[in-house]
Amino acid sequence: MDQQKIDGFEIAYKLYSGKVQQWNLTLQALSESAEALSANFQEKYEEISIDSSLPAGLVEALENRLEGIRLSVKTASRLQRKLNFQAVEMEKYEGFTLMEEAISSAEEGEASSEQVELPAVSDVAHERNQEIIEMLMKDLEALEKKFSTFIEKSIGPVMDGLYNGKKYGVDLEAEMASAYPQHAEYVTGWLRIYETLLQELNGLLEEYSVGLLAPVQGEMFNEVDQEPIAVVEDPSMQTEQIKELVRYGFYYKGTLFNQERFIIRPAQVTVVKNRTALEELAVTVEQQEEEVADLSDVEEITESVKEGDKDEV
Repeated sequence: MDQQKIDGFEIAYKLYSGKVQQWNLTLQALSESAEALSANFQEKYEEISIDSSLPAGLVEALENRLEGIRLSVKTASRLQRKLNFQAVEMEKYEGFTLMEEAISSAEEGEASSEQVELPAVSDVAHERNQEIIEMLMKDLEALEKKFSTFIEKSIGPVMDGLYNGKKYGVDLEAEMASAYPQHAEYVTGWLRIYETLLQELNGLLEEYSVGLLAPVQGEMFNEVDQEPIAVVEDPSMQTEQIKELVRYGFYYKGTLFNQERFIIRPAQVTVVKNRTALEELAVTVEQQEEEVADLSDVEEITESVKEGDKDEV
């Protein structure tokens, strides 16, 4: 094995082993952060109360919201268990160094050894080193997959529940302010729990270089970051403008799976699709053709009736 190959293996080994060790540290820290987040959620949930002296209709409405918050807190309590992180053991890669030593030993003894021994040792070293690089790459991919899957499948549902609760809370706030204006301030303060928990969750995402994809109404649709789940007509907006954000998306701010700004999951949105003048003209023509066809049917029926009358005569 020539020196260039040895140097190449050494560079690859340092690169991939360094990344594996870094993800070991990141996922271990994420596991601890998830546990802390769960405890914070539980603490803030226990601080929530509903004034029993409020009108019965308002108490019932807030109790329904409280049940939704409880479910989000319960989902958050399982985060660490869902991550279930176990670090990759770096000791299994020690063979890389041993094979380099084997090469060096063979080269040192080349003068006193049979010429056939060195190529044999070099071939074994090459295969072993190649195997270790492939193991490192596979372990790196598994760690990155664990991270992205945890964000998408575990953090995502907690975020979705809180976002939906906050969104529906806006409607509830307006409804309760109309029905119980004297308690409007209380309801507004009570519903801030959604924003508080969302900020806690977003803080964890920011800590681990995960950004939110949160397009707002009126932005133009972007197929890279966004997934359309419905199209709606709205003459007050342009075609392909975003009508509503349905679900947050996530992206990684660094490099994941050898890709810069990796989209962990796209944002889900509804998109405006208005009829163009040509489409409206096509619909009009189609309607006219249907009307003509219906008129022809009527004429045929009329003629048949007339023929029938003649036969009777």
